[in-house]
Amino acid sequence: MDATVELLLDIQDKDVRISNLKRQIANVPAEKKAVADEITAAETKLEQARQQVLEVEKLIKTVEVDIQTANNKKIDLTRKSFEVKKNEEYKAILSEIATTEERISDLETDELEAMEKLDLAKAARIEAKKQ
Repeated sequence: MDATVELLLDIQDKDVRISNLKRQIANVPAEKKAVADEITAAETKLEQARQQVLEVEKLIKTVEVDIQTANNKKIDLTRKSFEVKKNEEYKAILSEIATTEERISDLETDELEAMEKLDLAKAARIEAKKQ
């Protein structure tokens, strides 16, 4: 091949490379913004996941307090039942104890459901952290 043709091809390759580099440089701000937006979205998602975990943990603690309160009420009613003299009062206390036991059961079910939500929320938080 002719030396001039080789030089022209070499110059053409360099021009194409320069053009590609200029295009990449021009795209850098847009790519930088896209990455920054992606980071912001991931941080927002992580914060939402953290808040969800905190809310569910708070719910679990509230339910635990309610369960403890109901258990204390049941204990008090049981003690009171031993002191009652009239049959009607005793039946009323037994009915109230049964109602309290149902409430405790419902609260324990709520607690289990909240714990399942907590597991899901923690998994979502871990996933958001990975992102």
